[in-house]
Amino acid sequence: MGRDYQREGDAGTRRGIWKLSQRANRWPKAQRRRALRAVLWSSALWAAGSAVSASFILRYWIQDLGARGTVLAWIMALPAVLGVLRMATGYLVALAGSARRLYLGASLLAYGLLASLAGLALPWWDFDSPWPLVWFVALLTVHQVVEHIAGVGYWSWLGEVVPRRMRGRFFGLRHRVQLLVAVPAGLGTSWALDWWRSAAPQAHWPMSWGYSAAVVAGAGLFLVSLVPLWLWVPGAPAALEPAQVARRWLEPLRDRRFRRLLWFAAWFSLANGITQAAQGRLPYVLGVQLVWLSAMRTYLKLGQGALARWAGALCDRWGNRPVMLAGQVLVATSMLFYCVALGGNWWWLWGGWTAWIFYVGINVGLPSLMLKLAPEEQRATYLGTYWAVSGIVFAAASMLGGVLLDTLGQEATWVLVRLGLEGFGALFLLGFLLRLGAAWWLWRLEEPQASPLAAFLRRLLGLVPRQAPVPAAAGYPEGES
Repeated sequence: MGRDYQREGDAGTRRGIWKLSQRANRWPKAQRRRALRAVLWSSALWAAGSAVSASFILRYWIQDLGARGTVLAWIMALPAVLGVLRMATGYLVALAGSARRLYLGASLLAYGLLASLAGLALPWWDFDSPWPLVWFVALLTVHQVVEHIAGVGYWSWLGEVVPRRMRGRFFGLRHRVQLLVAVPAGLGTSWALDWWRSAAPQAHWPMSWGYSAAVVAGAGLFLVSLVPLWLWVPGAPAALEPAQVARRWLEPLRDRRFRRLLWFAAWFSLANGITQAAQGRLPYVLGVQLVWLSAMRTYLKLGQGALARWAGALCDRWGNRPVMLAGQVLVATSMLFYCVALGGNWWWLWGGWTAWIFYVGINVGLPSLMLKLAPEEQRATYLGTYWAVSGIVFAAASMLGGVLLDTLGQEATWVLVRLGLEGFGALFLLGFLLRLGAAWWLWRLEEPQASPLAAFLRRLLGLVPRQAPVPAAAGYPEGES
């Protein structure tokens, strides 16, 4: 921008440089639009890469290498446990000099590690030994941990780029773009891998070649998604020195408003993780064909894509918390449909997937709420703490849910027997109650400049005429975040 921030800052301190850059960062409209379009293009490419190298491909591949049962569960949970390292992202941003630089550098490393998994398909490996599995787990774990850290840097960077007054609408549009790209990309990848699984044995091709091709293609799309961000999206310098960040890394836990959000994160992750094993196992037990599961996933993504922009507009107009709370209550009812499906009528699962569509309120509102509650100069530290807490609780809850599914299915207590609930039913009822509990934690959150919940619900139900409440970003100059 042609300014010597180092010389003009408060005695040359990094905080002074950051303050000046924030004042100067009132971008012209054309530059802001170009940056936001670049974010959308990057998000579309990233969604395509995520669909092509989807986690189920890695799960199939790792099982072909010999992972089974509890070992598989621990392998899938390990990256989430190590995700606690995300709490150090604020320090890493300070070391790198900006959230932009950290995200681009960490992403290059993460996607390079993902592409290197293709080396495990080479013929010189002894697949009767455990070493291919050991290397797979090591590379995948490091890749996911680095990607987690890059993700915190990404959202911290978006907090600089997207003005507060339009975050809901923009994040809703971004979510819609990602879903609409992920649907055809995911279906095409599933079809290609199904064809490969049927053709490979006849042609004596290793199945790992198909997996590695999908992973390399996904890594390539991930890398291409960095190009628009690198070319057209600038970033502000880090606000604090590394030593300052290290001294203040526990501030998210001392911040009363953000601490309540962390309680929600822990409860929300517990509610989602405790039923993961049961949700994944039930369609198999009921004999649901893979084509119907694929249809449900497509239906979910299309439904969320249709509502994402609307949910974002509601977040900007009324606040994020009311939209998230309404969505969470509707999502909780999904477990009741799963309970009814236990009678053998698997088509009740469609009701559960319909309820999951309303996760869109949380997917759109949560990033905006976190950015609103996190101080601008410590975004990375606050966001990293949130995702560290939610990740480790989700991993522990997922493991606990698997153990409970096995235990309750064999030795149900007399209370569950009296209720007619064993195994699946007990976990789904518990999941319903825990999801409602997450809505209670949302009720207790404090969101600045958000409309009262009662007013939001009356407006949503059409009980009052349309009004124009105070925008969530009132008092913020044009162009500032």
